[in-house]
Amino acid sequence: MSLAILICFIILTVDSISSIHSHNKVHSRLRRREFVQEEVRKSMLNYMTSIKGEITDIVIEEMIGYYNSQRMKLYYLENEVSNIKNSSLPIRNTSRILRNLAERLLKEQQSVALNLSSMEYKIKNLTSVLHNVLNDLHQQQKPVQHVRRLVSTKQSAQKHQVPIDCDDVFSQQLSPVHEGIFRIKPRFATESFDVKCIFENNIGWTVIQRRINGTIDFYRRWNDYKNGFGDLQGEFWLGNEKIHQLTVQGRYM
Repeated sequence: MSLAILICFIILTVDSISSIHSHNKVHSRLRRREFVQEEVRKSMLNYMTSIKGEITDIVIEEMIGYYNSQRMKLYYLENEVSNIKNSSLPIRNTSRILRNLAERLLKEQQSVALNLSSMEYKIKNLTSVLHNVLNDLHQQQKPVQHVRRLVSTKQSAQKHQVPIDCDDVFSQQLSPVHEGIFRIKPRFATESFDVKCIFENNIGWTVIQRRINGTIDFYRRWNDYKNGFGDLQGEFWLGNEKIHQLTVQGRYM
């Protein structure tokens, strides 16, 4: 029973040593390698001394072989740890570089955040100034808009109001025109009618008679002269009734 316990103890101890590679504390455990080996060696020697009369040479050889195999494992593990130590130098350099980069990145982020805060403050101020300027412009545009509405209303009223004579036609023209046929309605007339207008020296003249080439016979009856005859595009007589409606609404020269 004591032999079995000792063997289990040795196996657990050596297995614990062989598992050093799978832990992050490899360096610290390897430092205890020699101490563990020495303790195992002493334990085995002491035990074999005390029970050398009870065990056979075969068992001793097996134990020594197992011990030697564990020593080889520790040897290879030590070499591997040494290689890891050597390969950790560039890792440490890389870690230092990454740490420096992280510090620079943090500083850049802080600088960007500060600049963004400053820009946000400036934008708020500019927005406030722009808002005030727009309000001022809006207040200044109110009189202009009022005048525009008045002008538009007047133009619209003039557009829909039938002129009383050719001079009134001229005052309603938005673009220069020299002559043409327009519809008028004198103040006391019950119906509107077309007339020939000529515009000269900023005055509109109403043509009451036009004779050009004799295509129209002017030897007519009284009713023809009363109502008018001819063609406004050529020769014509406007008509006594229409001439009367024009003259009674004001003085004409």
